[in-house]
Amino acid sequence: MSRLRSDRPRQHPGWSPILLALGILVASATTGTTAPLGPMPGEALTYDVRWTGIPSGESVMEALKPSPGRYQFRISLKSSGLIDVFYPINDLLESEGHWRDGVPESESYVKKQREGNKDRLTEYRFERDKNLAIRTFNTNEITPIEDLPVGTNDPVTVLFALRFSPQLVPQTPMTLPVLGGREWQVTPLEVSSVQTEKVPAGQFEVFSVTLNLGLFNKKMDQEHGTTTIWFTNDERRIPIKVWSKLKVGDMEFSLKGIKSGSGTWP
Repeated sequence: MSRLRSDRPRQHPGWSPILLALGILVASATTGTTAPLGPMPGEALTYDVRWTGIPSGESVMEALKPSPGRYQFRISLKSSGLIDVFYPINDLLESEGHWRDGVPESESYVKKQREGNKDRLTEYRFERDKNLAIRTFNTNEITPIEDLPVGTNDPVTVLFALRFSPQLVPQTPMTLPVLGGREWQVTPLEVSSVQTEKVPAGQFEVFSVTLNLGLFNKKMDQEHGTTTIWFTNDERRIPIKVWSKLKVGDMEFSLKGIKSGSGTWP
């Protein structure tokens, strides 16, 4: 395994672990066969966001089909209330790609972050024939990430890929390669049994996936890297809640609105 490291620009710890967590449910989840699972084109999910119990903002997750054979997956984050006064956040994560053998394969990924008084732009371009991804930060810092395992995708595509995957089964742990920052590595996922969970959108039968970003983000210890995502136990695999332990407090996304999609992929 080849991993490229360099000094990293400092980032606010509040939202970045959540963004990474949403994306690191990943790669070998994209190696299954076509199945009627996951979101339909046009789906939009809206979440309330809380930091340590304090209302902090809203997030929207969208699955779009710009043309036959292609997809556009998008996650936006916007702060509100006191957080918006003291540390305003307006982030957009967007992935575009095509379908290969019935699963999404990303071509490009853009992360636009406006947090506090700083703007950041991170882009990934995949070169599949070379098992390579090119990461660009703020248009001038270019880093190649080499020896990517087959099926590796960007952080947004991989969340959706997991929803499409028949490999995601309650009480069946997974070990997956993860792409994030300037490197990739293998991360274990713990998958729970079926349970019931209530969020503003209603009460759902779900199972949870827990991972530890402390194994991935060297700025965290294992306790503060813990993240859990609850998926509905049905063909849509809707993520109804995301919880992450941060260095300061915790962050929780709770589903409050569902706009169902229609049609089929690809």
